[in-house]
Amino acid sequence: MRVTDSHTLSVAREVFNETNDLLCSSIPNSVGLKSGIFKSNLLDYSTWKHVGEVQNVETSSISSILSQGSVPIITCMGETFDGSEFLNINADVAAVQMSRHLSDVGKLIFVSAAGGLKDEEGVIIDSIDLAAEYDRYMGMDWVKYGTWCSSAKRENVTL
Repeated sequence: MRVTDSHTLSVAREVFNETNDLLCSSIPNSVGLKSGIFKSNLLDYSTWKHVGEVQNVETSSISSILSQGSVPIITCMGETFDGSEFLNINADVAAVQMSRHLSDVGKLIFVSAAGGLKDEEGVIIDSIDLAAEYDRYMGMDWVKYGTWCSSAKRENVTL
């Protein structure tokens, strides 16, 4: 979890939206969804500022895009239920919540700057079943708060 002040939230939102646009322009038959997906509650503002916890995943627009044979590109940014405030959310939690709410989807691709999920030896894990394996992985001593900490290489990889 990261403390997210107003400036940082603004920069993150801009970068996420630009990344969404870039992915949409690079992936044929894709549709960008930049908001309205991860309904979240604001955590303790005095501690975390603009950080939220995902409470619900709005799947109707995702399902609609999928039913048309298109690929939804979803920006990982939470917002309050009334849509009045954007919130920084943990991407690993968002991915897990999405996988649980869209159980009929074959694949969920998670993009991060880390190059992929790595095990405790630093070897990239090519895929996991988030809905089934998330709790098991989070219980391992080399995984902390959604960050996979490789003791062998002393690097952090965010799920």
